Amino acid sequence: MSRLQQLVSIDDALKVYNNFTNLPNARFVDHILTLPCILYDVLVVKLRQMYMDHHIYDVHAAGLRPVQIITQEKLKEATDPTRLPYILIRPWDRKLVNYSEKDRAIAGYKILMQLEQPFMAFMLLRLPEGEYKRICSSRVIVVRTLANGPASIVNSKIATLDIV
Repeated sequence: MSRLQQLVSIDDALKVYNNFTNLPNARFVDHILTLPCILYDVLVVKLRQMYMDHHIYDVHAAGLRPVQIITQEKLKEATDPTRLPYILIRPWDRKLVNYSEKDRAIAGYKILMQLEQPFMAFMLLRLPEGEYKRICSSRVIVVRTLANGPASIVNSKIATLDIV
């Protein structure tokens, strides 16, 4: 934790704690999953190769290390993020917050430590009505934050999305 305390201010640790403790629980109503999560905008999708009926894509997302995604789905390729309808998300898990910790800054640093670990991401397609659809779900997508992880986590986009 001392490494994080050197990289992240107490104010930023408190910001992380407050941002994540105020998120609602996930819920499923009328075939729509409402999911609090961390958003990572997909910046680049490039087909690396095809193998039988599988496409292997190199995917770059803001705040994450590049990842290869293998899918049977054909994805829209682009290097201009404004033309890509995709995001990667990290579903929020309330178990990452230690509510018994009396010092909220220490609890914020502990959340940051957890969020620096590799995680299973979902790839979503933006739909016209502000909803999202999960794609590339036949295989697990494991991603890592960038080497400057704490800084990118502190400034993460956090939202509650409706997934159909």
